Amino acid sequence: NKTGAKMASMKLMGPKGRIKKGKLQKDWAAIDSAAMEGLQVNPWDAGLLADLGDAAKQLGSHRERVTPLECRRIYARHLL
Repeated sequence: NKTGAKMASMKLMGPKGRIKKGKLQKDWAAIDSAAMEGLQVNPWDAGLLADLGDAAKQLGSHRERVTPLECRRIYARHLL
């Protein structure tokens, strides 16, 4: 039903904190990793999707923007 996990805001505190720290240090790989971890909790979180797109751009992805559908595909591959 696309509502995400119960108590998602509490579960996302760790990944969002690591994303904030990664942005301050410009550690794009850490942001990518933390965003993927957060998307496991709530794959529809717009902030996490935007952070994942920013990290992909900074890491040299050829795409200017990662769409939510692409993020879900990346998330599915990450689980395998």
